[in-house]
Amino acid sequence: MASFSLSEEALKLLMRIKCGQTIGSEDWDEIQNEEVRAYLRAECAIVDERYSEISDVLVRPCRPFVASVILAYRDLFLHPKSAVSRIQALLKDFPEDFEICWRARLEFWLADSLHLIGEIDIGQKALANALASLNDTGIFRSEALAVTALSEYIAGNNESAAKYHHLTRSELAKSPDLFLKIFNSSMALRVFLKACDPVGFELFSADLDQALLKKDDRRYLLRHTGYRAMLMTLVGDVEESARLWRQGDLLAKETRMRWERGQYGILRGLVAARSDGLSIAQSFFDQVEADLESVGFPGPYLAELNCARALAPAIAGGAVFGLRPLIAALEAARESLSSQAEVASSALDAYYRQAIGFLDNLIDGGAAESPPGPSLVVSIVSQLLSSRGMARDLSDFRVLPRFLNELKKTPGTKNDIALALQEAIRLPVRVSGLQLVISAPDRALETRPDLLMVIELGELLIRNHELISSGVRARVIAEISAQVAHDIRSPLGALKTARYLISPKQQEE
Repeated sequence: MASFSLSEEALKLLMRIKCGQTIGSEDWDEIQNEEVRAYLRAECAIVDERYSEISDVLVRPCRPFVASVILAYRDLFLHPKSAVSRIQALLKDFPEDFEICWRARLEFWLADSLHLIGEIDIGQKALANALASLNDTGIFRSEALAVTALSEYIAGNNESAAKYHHLTRSELAKSPDLFLKIFNSSMALRVFLKACDPVGFELFSADLDQALLKKDDRRYLLRHTGYRAMLMTLVGDVEESARLWRQGDLLAKETRMRWERGQYGILRGLVAARSDGLSIAQSFFDQVEADLESVGFPGPYLAELNCARALAPAIAGGAVFGLRPLIAALEAARESLSSQAEVASSALDAYYRQAIGFLDNLIDGGAAESPPGPSLVVSIVSQLLSSRGMARDLSDFRVLPRFLNELKKTPGTKNDIALALQEAIRLPVRVSGLQLVISAPDRALETRPDLLMVIELGELLIRNHELISSGVRARVIAEISAQVAHDIRSPLGALKTARYLISPKQQEE
Protein backbone atom coordinates (compact mmCIF):
# COMPACT_ATOMS: atom_id res chain seq x y z
CA MET A 1 0.00 0.00 0.00
CA ALA A 2 1.22 3.52 -0.80
CA SER A 3 2.57 5.72 1.96
CA PHE A 4 0.09 7.77 3.91
CA SER A 5 0.09 11.34 2.61
CA LEU A 6 -2.34 14.23 2.24
CA SER A 7 -3.05 15.26 -1.31
CA GLU A 8 -3.73 18.87 -2.28
CA GLU A 9 -7.48 18.14 -2.20
CA ALA A 10 -7.14 16.58 1.27
CA LEU A 11 -5.18 19.56 2.59
CA LYS A 12 -7.83 21.97 1.28
CA LEU A 13 -10.57 19.93 2.95
CA LEU A 14 -8.55 19.83 6.19
CA MET A 15 -8.38 23.64 6.22
CA ARG A 16 -12.12 23.89 5.63
CA ILE A 17 -12.73 21.52 8.53
CA LYS A 18 -10.54 23.61 10.83
CA CYS A 19 -12.35 26.78 9.74
CA GLY A 20 -15.70 25.30 10.73
CA GLN A 21 -17.13 25.23 7.21
CA THR A 22 -19.92 22.81 6.30
CA ILE A 23 -18.61 19.67 4.63
CA GLY A 24 -21.02 17.95 2.21
CA SER A 25 -21.12 14.42 0.81
CA GLU A 26 -19.67 15.65 -2.50
CA ASP A 27 -16.59 16.87 -0.61
CA TRP A 28 -16.01 13.43 0.83
CA ASP A 29 -16.47 11.87 -2.60
CA GLU A 30 -13.37 13.72 -3.78
CA ILE A 31 -11.24 11.88 -1.19
CA GLN A 32 -10.67 8.48 -2.74
CA ASN A 33 -8.15 7.17 -0.21
CA GLU A 34 -10.14 5.52 2.60
CA GLU A 35 -7.34 6.00 5.14
CA VAL A 36 -7.14 9.72 4.43
CA ARG A 37 -10.92 9.94 4.63
CA ALA A 38 -10.89 8.24 8.06
CA TYR A 39 -8.20 10.64 9.26
CA LEU A 40 -10.13 13.70 8.04
CA ARG A 41 -13.31 12.47 9.73
CA ALA A 42 -11.29 12.17 12.94
CA GLU A 43 -10.20 15.80 12.45
CA CYS A 44 -13.88 16.78 12.14
CA ALA A 45 -14.70 15.00 15.39
CA ILE A 46 -11.77 16.57 17.25
CA VAL A 47 -12.56 20.11 16.06
CA ASP A 48 -16.15 19.66 17.29
CA GLU A 49 -15.08 17.61 20.35
CA ARG A 50 -17.14 14.58 19.37
CA TYR A 51 -14.41 12.15 20.41
CA SER A 52 -16.74 9.15 20.66
CA GLU A 53 -17.05 9.17 16.86
CA ILE A 54 -13.38 8.19 16.59
CA SER A 55 -13.85 4.46 17.12
CA ASP A 56 -12.80 1.12 15.73
CA VAL A 57 -15.60 1.45 13.17
CA LEU A 58 -14.06 4.64 11.79
CA VAL A 59 -10.58 3.14 11.40
CA ARG A 60 -11.70 -0.28 10.10
CA PRO A 61 -10.63 0.48 6.48
CA CYS A 62 -7.14 1.49 7.63
CA ARG A 63 -4.03 -0.63 8.00
CA PRO A 64 -2.95 -1.11 11.65
CA PHE A 65 -0.33 1.66 11.65
CA VAL A 66 -2.69 4.34 10.29
CA ALA A 67 -5.48 3.16 12.59
CA SER A 68 -3.13 3.51 15.58
CA VAL A 69 -2.14 7.03 14.46
CA ILE A 70 -5.80 8.11 14.39
CA LEU A 71 -6.61 6.48 17.75
CA ALA A 72 -3.49 8.03 19.31
CA TYR A 73 -4.73 11.42 18.11
CA ARG A 74 -8.04 10.79 19.89
CA ASP A 75 -6.36 9.51 23.07
CA LEU A 76 -4.25 12.66 23.24
CA PHE A 77 -7.45 14.48 24.26
CA LEU A 78 -9.12 11.70 26.25
CA HIS A 79 -6.50 9.33 27.69
CA PRO A 80 -2.99 10.86 27.69
CA LYS A 81 -1.36 7.80 29.29
CA SER A 82 -2.79 5.57 26.58
CA ALA A 83 -1.67 8.06 23.95
CA VAL A 84 1.92 7.92 25.27
CA SER A 85 1.99 4.12 24.95
CA ARG A 86 0.46 4.17 21.45
CA ILE A 87 2.76 6.89 20.13
CA GLN A 88 5.91 5.35 21.58
CA ALA A 89 5.04 2.09 19.81
CA LEU A 90 4.36 3.94 16.56
CA LEU A 91 7.68 5.77 16.70
CA LYS A 92 9.53 2.53 17.44
CA ASP A 93 8.10 0.82 14.33
CA PHE A 94 7.75 3.85 12.08
CA PRO A 95 7.54 2.64 8.42
CA GLU A 96 10.32 3.72 6.09
CA ASP A 97 7.86 4.60 3.34
CA PHE A 98 5.83 6.90 5.61
CA GLU A 99 6.22 10.67 5.15
CA ILE A 100 8.75 12.04 7.64
CA CYS A 101 6.49 14.95 8.62
CA TRP A 102 4.20 12.41 10.29
CA ARG A 103 7.05 11.23 12.48
CA ALA A 104 7.52 14.83 13.62
CA ARG A 105 3.81 15.13 14.29
CA LEU A 106 3.86 11.98 16.40
CA GLU A 107 6.78 13.48 18.36
CA PHE A 108 4.86 16.58 19.37
CA TRP A 109 1.73 14.56 20.10
CA LEU A 110 3.94 12.50 22.39
CA ALA A 111 5.30 15.65 24.01
CA ASP A 112 1.81 17.00 24.59
CA SER A 113 0.69 13.74 26.20
CA LEU A 114 3.81 13.55 28.36
CA HIS A 115 3.20 17.06 29.66
CA LEU A 116 -0.38 16.21 30.56
CA ILE A 117 0.76 13.25 32.67
CA GLY A 118 3.54 15.29 34.28
CA GLU A 119 6.63 13.99 32.45
CA ILE A 120 7.80 17.52 31.70
CA ASP A 121 11.50 16.91 30.98
CA ILE A 122 10.89 13.96 28.66
CA GLY A 123 8.16 15.94 26.92
CA GLN A 124 10.51 18.84 26.27
CA LYS A 125 13.01 16.48 24.60
CA ALA A 126 10.27 15.08 22.38
CA LEU A 127 9.31 18.62 21.38
CA ALA A 128 12.91 19.42 20.47
CA ASN A 129 12.99 16.33 18.24
CA ALA A 130 9.73 17.35 16.57
CA LEU A 131 10.83 20.90 15.82
CA ALA A 132 14.18 19.70 14.49
CA SER A 133 12.34 17.41 12.05
CA LEU A 134 10.21 20.16 10.55
CA ASN A 135 11.60 22.66 8.10
CA ASP A 136 10.00 26.02 7.37
CA THR A 137 7.59 24.49 4.88
CA GLY A 138 6.48 21.52 6.98
CA ILE A 139 2.69 21.25 6.84
CA PHE A 140 2.55 20.65 10.60
CA ARG A 141 5.09 23.30 11.62
CA SER A 142 2.56 25.82 12.91
CA GLU A 143 0.82 23.07 14.87
CA ALA A 144 4.15 22.00 16.36
CA LEU A 145 4.89 25.58 17.41
CA ALA A 146 1.44 25.97 18.97
CA VAL A 147 1.79 22.70 20.88
CA THR A 148 5.25 23.79 22.03
CA ALA A 149 3.78 27.06 23.33
CA LEU A 150 1.10 25.13 25.22
CA SER A 151 3.65 22.68 26.63
CA GLU A 152 5.92 25.50 27.78
CA TYR A 153 2.94 27.06 29.52
CA ILE A 154 2.07 23.75 31.21
CA ALA A 155 5.70 23.51 32.32
CA GLY A 156 5.39 26.97 33.89
CA ASN A 157 7.78 28.63 31.43
CA ASN A 158 5.73 31.74 30.66
CA GLU A 159 8.41 33.68 28.80
CA SER A 160 9.19 30.74 26.53
CA ALA A 161 5.48 30.08 26.00
CA ALA A 162 4.97 33.70 24.95
CA LYS A 163 7.87 33.42 22.49
CA TYR A 164 6.40 30.34 20.85
CA HIS A 165 2.95 31.92 20.67
CA HIS A 166 4.48 34.80 18.73
CA LEU A 167 6.33 32.36 16.44
CA THR A 168 3.07 30.49 15.84
CA ARG A 169 1.32 33.76 15.13
CA SER A 170 3.90 34.59 12.43
CA GLU A 171 3.60 31.12 10.91
CA LEU A 172 -0.20 31.29 10.87
CA ALA A 173 -0.11 34.62 9.05
CA LYS A 174 0.71 32.49 5.99
CA SER A 175 -1.91 29.81 6.75
CA PRO A 176 -5.72 29.58 6.53
CA ASP A 177 -5.85 27.29 9.59
CA LEU A 178 -8.50 29.21 11.51
CA PHE A 179 -8.94 26.60 14.24
CA LEU A 180 -5.25 26.72 15.07
CA LYS A 181 -5.32 30.53 15.08
CA ILE A 182 -8.14 30.44 17.61
CA PHE A 183 -6.36 27.82 19.70
CA ASN A 184 -3.04 29.68 19.70
CA SER A 185 -4.60 33.04 20.54
CA SER A 186 -6.71 31.52 23.31
CA MET A 187 -3.76 29.83 24.97
CA ALA A 188 -1.68 32.99 24.58
CA LEU A 189 -4.31 34.87 26.57
CA ARG A 190 -3.73 32.45 29.46
CA VAL A 191 -0.01 33.17 29.37
CA PHE A 192 -0.39 36.95 29.36
CA LEU A 193 -3.21 36.90 31.90
CA LYS A 194 -1.05 34.82 34.21
CA ALA A 195 1.76 37.33 33.84
CA CYS A 196 -0.75 40.20 34.15
CA ASP A 197 0.64 41.61 30.90
CA PRO A 198 -2.19 43.68 29.34
CA VAL A 199 -0.13 44.59 26.26
CA GLY A 200 0.57 41.00 25.23
CA PHE A 201 -2.99 40.08 26.16
CA GLU A 202 -4.48 42.77 23.93
CA LEU A 203 -2.30 41.72 20.99
CA PHE A 204 -3.61 38.17 20.95
CA SER A 205 -7.07 39.27 22.02
CA ALA A 206 -7.37 41.18 18.73
CA ASP A 207 -6.27 38.03 16.85
CA LEU A 208 -8.89 35.98 18.63
CA ASP A 209 -11.63 38.55 18.04
CA GLN A 210 -10.96 38.49 14.30
CA ALA A 211 -10.85 34.68 14.16
CA LEU A 212 -14.08 34.29 16.12
CA LEU A 213 -15.85 36.62 13.68
CA LYS A 214 -15.05 34.08 10.95
CA LYS A 215 -15.83 30.97 12.98
CA ASP A 216 -18.64 30.85 15.52
CA ASP A 217 -17.11 28.89 18.38
CA ARG A 218 -18.91 29.53 21.64
CA ARG A 219 -16.47 27.65 23.84
CA TYR A 220 -13.59 29.94 22.83
CA LEU A 221 -15.89 32.97 23.04
CA LEU A 222 -16.71 31.99 26.63
CA ARG A 223 -13.02 31.47 27.42
CA HIS A 224 -12.09 34.79 25.84
CA THR A 225 -14.83 36.63 27.76
CA GLY A 226 -13.74 35.09 31.06
CA TYR A 227 -10.08 35.93 30.52
CA ARG A 228 -10.87 39.50 29.49
CA ALA A 229 -13.24 39.97 32.44
CA MET A 230 -10.54 38.75 34.82
CA LEU A 231 -7.94 41.08 33.29
CA MET A 232 -10.31 44.04 33.67
CA THR A 233 -10.85 43.00 37.28
CA LEU A 234 -7.11 42.90 37.93
CA VAL A 235 -6.44 46.29 36.32
CA GLY A 236 -9.32 47.86 38.26
CA ASP A 237 -11.82 48.66 35.48
CA VAL A 238 -14.91 48.00 37.59
CA GLU A 239 -17.55 48.94 35.02
CA GLU A 240 -16.04 46.96 32.15
CA SER A 241 -15.29 43.92 34.27
CA ALA A 242 -18.89 43.83 35.58
CA ARG A 243 -20.22 44.02 32.01
CA LEU A 244 -17.97 41.19 30.86
CA TRP A 245 -18.82 38.95 33.82
CA ARG A 246 -22.52 39.41 33.03
CA GLN A 247 -21.83 38.49 29.40
CA GLY A 248 -19.77 35.49 30.47
CA ASP A 249 -22.50 34.23 32.81
CA LEU A 250 -24.97 34.22 29.91
CA LEU A 251 -22.52 32.39 27.62
CA ALA A 252 -21.82 29.81 30.33
CA LYS A 253 -25.53 28.98 30.56
CA GLU A 254 -25.72 28.50 26.80
CA THR A 255 -22.58 26.47 26.14
CA ARG A 256 -22.72 22.69 25.86
CA MET A 257 -19.01 22.24 26.50
CA ARG A 258 -19.01 21.53 30.21
CA TRP A 259 -15.25 21.50 30.68
CA GLU A 260 -15.10 24.98 29.11
CA ARG A 261 -17.91 26.08 31.40
CA GLY A 262 -15.93 24.59 34.28
CA GLN A 263 -12.83 26.57 33.35
CA TYR A 264 -14.88 29.79 33.28
CA GLY A 265 -16.57 28.87 36.57
CA ILE A 266 -13.23 28.67 38.37
CA LEU A 267 -12.41 32.25 37.37
CA ARG A 268 -15.93 33.36 38.24
CA GLY A 269 -15.69 31.77 41.68
CA LEU A 270 -12.44 33.55 42.46
CA VAL A 271 -13.99 36.93 41.65
CA ALA A 272 -17.13 36.04 43.62
CA ALA A 273 -14.95 35.31 46.66
CA ARG A 274 -13.55 38.80 46.34
CA SER A 275 -16.82 40.67 45.83
CA ASP A 276 -19.66 38.46 47.10
CA GLY A 277 -18.15 36.31 49.82
CA LEU A 278 -17.03 32.74 50.30
CA SER A 279 -20.45 31.05 50.18
CA ILE A 280 -21.22 32.48 46.73
CA ALA A 281 -17.76 31.49 45.52
CA GLN A 282 -18.24 27.92 46.73
CA SER A 283 -21.53 27.67 44.82
CA PHE A 284 -19.62 28.41 41.61
CA PHE A 285 -16.97 25.84 42.53
CA ASP A 286 -19.66 23.23 43.25
CA GLN A 287 -21.07 23.73 39.74
CA VAL A 288 -17.57 23.45 38.27
CA GLU A 289 -17.03 20.17 40.09
CA ALA A 290 -20.32 18.81 38.75
CA ASP A 291 -19.42 19.90 35.20
CA LEU A 292 -15.97 18.31 35.35
CA GLU A 293 -17.31 15.06 36.79
CA SER A 294 -19.91 14.87 34.03
CA VAL A 295 -17.29 14.97 31.25
CA GLY A 296 -14.97 12.53 32.99
CA PHE A 297 -11.76 14.23 31.85
CA PRO A 298 -11.00 17.20 34.08
CA GLY A 299 -7.24 17.01 33.52
CA PRO A 300 -5.42 20.00 35.07
CA TYR A 301 -8.77 21.73 35.65
CA LEU A 302 -9.31 19.46 38.67
CA ALA A 303 -6.11 20.73 40.27
CA GLU A 304 -7.04 24.31 39.39
CA LEU A 305 -10.44 23.79 41.04
CA ASN A 306 -8.90 22.34 44.21
CA CYS A 307 -6.43 25.21 44.40
CA ALA A 308 -9.25 27.71 43.88
CA ARG A 309 -11.30 26.16 46.70
CA ALA A 310 -8.30 26.24 49.03
CA LEU A 311 -7.25 29.81 48.22
CA ALA A 312 -10.72 31.39 48.10
CA PRO A 313 -10.81 32.02 51.90
CA ALA A 314 -7.72 34.20 51.55
CA ILE A 315 -9.50 36.33 48.96
CA ALA A 316 -12.71 36.55 50.97
CA GLY A 317 -11.08 36.79 54.38
CA GLY A 318 -9.82 40.36 54.37
CA ALA A 319 -13.18 41.95 55.14
CA VAL A 320 -14.66 39.09 57.18
CA PHE A 321 -11.98 37.37 59.24
CA GLY A 322 -9.56 38.68 61.78
CA LEU A 323 -5.91 37.95 61.19
CA ARG A 324 -5.80 34.91 63.45
CA PRO A 325 -8.73 33.11 61.73
CA LEU A 326 -7.26 34.07 58.37
CA ILE A 327 -3.88 32.56 59.24
CA ALA A 328 -5.69 29.43 60.45
CA ALA A 329 -7.65 29.24 57.18
CA LEU A 330 -4.47 29.53 55.12
CA GLU A 331 -2.73 26.85 57.17
CA ALA A 332 -5.75 24.56 56.74
CA ALA A 333 -5.62 25.18 52.98
CA ARG A 334 -1.92 24.29 52.91
CA GLU A 335 -2.59 21.06 54.81
CA SER A 336 -5.45 20.16 52.48
CA LEU A 337 -3.43 20.80 49.33
CA SER A 338 -0.46 18.88 50.72
CA SER A 339 -2.71 15.86 51.28
CA GLN A 340 -4.09 16.13 47.76
CA ALA A 341 -0.61 16.47 46.29
CA GLU A 342 0.41 13.17 47.88
CA VAL A 343 -2.25 11.25 45.94
CA ALA A 344 -2.36 13.40 42.79
CA SER A 345 -1.15 12.11 39.46
CA SER A 346 2.15 13.41 38.20
CA ALA A 347 0.20 15.55 35.73
CA LEU A 348 -1.30 17.57 38.57
CA ASP A 349 1.53 17.59 41.08
CA ALA A 350 3.11 20.84 39.82
CA TYR A 351 -0.18 22.71 40.31
CA TYR A 352 -0.35 21.72 43.97
CA ARG A 353 3.33 22.47 44.55
CA GLN A 354 2.86 25.98 43.19
CA ALA A 355 -0.15 26.61 45.42
CA ILE A 356 1.60 25.21 48.50
CA GLY A 357 4.66 27.37 47.83
CA PHE A 358 2.41 30.40 47.51
CA LEU A 359 0.71 29.64 50.83
CA ASP A 360 4.03 29.02 52.59
CA ASN A 361 5.27 32.43 51.50
CA LEU A 362 2.02 34.17 52.46
CA ILE A 363 1.79 32.56 55.89
CA ASP A 364 5.42 33.47 56.61
CA GLY A 365 4.65 37.12 55.92
CA GLY A 366 6.08 37.37 52.42
CA ALA A 367 4.53 39.27 49.55
CA ALA A 368 1.68 37.67 47.61
CA GLU A 369 3.90 36.64 44.73
CA SER A 370 3.18 33.56 42.65
CA PRO A 371 6.09 31.09 42.55
CA PRO A 372 7.00 29.56 39.17
CA GLY A 373 4.58 26.93 37.97
CA PRO A 374 1.67 26.23 35.66
CA SER A 375 -1.32 27.21 37.81
CA LEU A 376 -3.33 30.11 36.43
CA VAL A 377 -5.41 30.13 39.63
CA VAL A 378 -2.39 30.76 41.89
CA SER A 379 -1.18 33.59 39.66
CA ILE A 380 -4.61 35.24 39.64
CA VAL A 381 -5.05 34.86 43.40
CA SER A 382 -1.67 36.55 43.95
CA GLN A 383 -2.89 39.49 41.86
CA LEU A 384 -6.26 39.65 43.66
CA LEU A 385 -4.61 39.60 47.08
CA SER A 386 -2.19 42.33 46.11
CA SER A 387 -5.02 44.51 44.89
CA ARG A 388 -6.82 44.05 48.19
CA GLY A 389 -3.73 44.78 50.30
CA MET A 390 -4.03 41.36 51.93
CA ALA A 391 -0.35 40.59 51.45
CA ARG A 392 0.55 43.83 53.23
CA ASP A 393 -1.77 43.00 56.11
CA LEU A 394 -0.30 39.55 56.55
CA SER A 395 3.20 40.93 56.26
CA ASP A 396 2.42 43.55 58.92
CA PHE A 397 1.19 40.78 61.18
CA ARG A 398 4.65 39.21 61.02
CA VAL A 399 6.70 42.38 61.59
CA LEU A 400 7.31 41.82 65.30
CA PRO A 401 8.35 38.14 65.04
CA ARG A 402 10.68 39.03 62.16
CA PHE A 403 12.28 41.83 64.21
CA LEU A 404 12.81 39.54 67.20
CA ASN A 405 14.24 36.75 65.04
CA GLU A 406 16.71 39.16 63.46
CA LEU A 407 17.74 40.50 66.89
CA LYS A 408 18.49 36.98 68.11
CA LYS A 409 21.09 36.60 65.36
CA THR A 410 23.18 39.59 66.49
CA PRO A 411 25.17 40.78 69.54
CA GLY A 412 22.64 43.63 69.82
CA THR A 413 24.70 46.72 69.13
CA LYS A 414 22.90 49.89 68.05
CA ASN A 415 23.66 49.22 64.40
CA ASP A 416 22.54 45.61 64.84
CA ILE A 417 19.21 46.85 66.17
CA ALA A 418 18.81 49.18 63.18
CA LEU A 419 19.69 46.41 60.70
CA ALA A 420 17.31 43.97 62.40
CA LEU A 421 14.54 46.53 62.18
CA GLN A 422 15.35 47.19 58.53
CA GLU A 423 15.03 43.47 57.73
CA ALA A 424 11.72 43.30 59.60
CA ILE A 425 9.94 46.30 58.12
CA ARG A 426 11.70 46.18 54.72
CA LEU A 427 12.44 49.89 54.70
CA PRO A 428 15.86 51.59 54.98
CA VAL A 429 16.77 52.29 58.64
CA ARG A 430 19.74 54.13 60.20
CA VAL A 431 20.72 55.25 63.69
CA SER A 432 20.86 58.98 64.49
CA GLY A 433 21.86 59.53 68.11
CA LEU A 434 19.23 57.71 70.16
CA GLN A 435 16.68 57.63 67.35
CA LEU A 436 15.98 55.38 64.38
CA VAL A 437 15.45 57.19 61.11
CA ILE A 438 13.18 55.41 58.61
CA SER A 439 13.36 56.27 54.90
CA ALA A 440 9.65 56.37 54.18
CA PRO A 441 7.02 59.08 53.72
CA ASP A 442 5.52 60.20 57.04
CA ARG A 443 2.00 59.45 55.83
CA ALA A 444 3.03 55.87 55.08
CA LEU A 445 4.10 55.41 58.70
CA GLU A 446 0.97 57.13 60.00
CA THR A 447 -1.15 54.41 58.41
CA ARG A 448 0.98 51.64 59.91
CA PRO A 449 0.58 51.66 63.73
CA ASP A 450 2.22 48.23 63.92
CA LEU A 451 5.38 49.65 62.30
CA LEU A 452 5.37 52.65 64.61
CA MET A 453 5.26 50.43 67.67
CA VAL A 454 8.02 48.14 66.41
CA ILE A 455 10.12 51.24 65.72
CA GLU A 456 9.35 52.43 69.25
CA LEU A 457 10.58 49.09 70.62
CA GLY A 458 13.80 49.47 68.64
CA GLU A 459 14.34 52.97 70.02
CA LEU A 460 13.66 51.75 73.58
CA LEU A 461 16.40 49.18 73.12
CA ILE A 462 18.79 51.81 71.73
CA ARG A 463 18.08 54.39 74.48
CA ASN A 464 18.65 51.78 77.17
CA HIS A 465 21.45 50.02 75.34
CA GLU A 466 24.20 51.17 77.72
CA LEU A 467 22.16 50.11 80.77
CA ILE A 468 21.13 46.65 79.67
CA SER A 469 23.76 43.91 79.88
CA SER A 470 23.93 41.45 77.00
CA GLY A 471 22.48 38.69 79.19
CA VAL A 472 19.49 40.78 80.22
CA ARG A 473 19.02 41.92 76.61
CA ALA A 474 18.77 38.29 75.50
CA ARG A 475 16.22 37.58 78.25
CA VAL A 476 14.18 40.65 77.26
CA ILE A 477 14.00 39.44 73.65
CA ALA A 478 13.10 35.90 74.79
CA GLU A 479 10.29 37.19 77.01
CA ILE A 480 8.88 39.37 74.25
CA SER A 481 9.01 36.37 71.87
CA ALA A 482 7.15 34.24 74.41
CA GLN A 483 4.49 36.92 74.74
CA VAL A 484 4.03 37.02 70.96
CA ALA A 485 3.72 33.24 70.80
CA HIS A 486 1.20 33.26 73.65
CA ASP A 487 -1.07 35.89 72.11
CA ILE A 488 -0.50 35.89 68.36
CA ARG A 489 -3.84 37.61 67.84
CA SER A 490 -2.47 40.82 69.28
CA PRO A 491 1.13 41.58 68.31
CA LEU A 492 0.47 45.21 69.25
CA GLY A 493 -0.36 44.07 72.77
CA ALA A 494 2.97 42.27 72.92
CA LEU A 495 4.73 45.45 71.90
CA LYS A 496 3.08 47.29 74.76
CA THR A 497 4.33 44.58 77.11
CA ALA A 498 7.85 45.37 75.93
CA ARG A 499 7.69 48.67 77.82
CA TYR A 500 7.39 46.73 81.04
CA LEU A 501 10.07 44.22 80.11
CA ILE A 502 12.68 46.96 79.88
CA SER A 503 11.50 48.89 82.91
CA PRO A 504 13.95 50.71 85.21
CA LYS A 505 13.83 47.77 87.59
CA GLN A 506 15.17 45.41 84.94
CA GLN A 507 17.72 47.93 83.79
CA GLU A 508 19.28 47.87 87.27
CA GLU A 509 19.79 44.09 87.20
